[in-house]
Amino acid sequence: MSKKLYNCNRGCTFRIIDTKFPPDYPPELVEELKKRTFKLHKIDGMYSYCTDDKGEVHHPVAWSEVEILAEGKGLVPFD
Repeated sequence: MSKKLYNCNRGCTFRIIDTKFPPDYPPELVEELKKRTFKLHKIDGMYSYCTDDKGEVHHPVAWSEVEILAEGKGLVPFD
């Protein structure tokens, strides 16, 4: 099931289908990140605060199209 990241609950795990990362992310890193699993912690403005399966922090845009792997619990995490 796919949806926009801003419609996901705090703690959901997902894979990125289509997104934009901050401009300082090199294109080859973006392609690698599309293969990883992420956990959503919060939405902060137009970017999100997520950790990948290696525990590294990333900030895909809030309107990223994602594939939900496990639903999170709680309200939509806007801060």
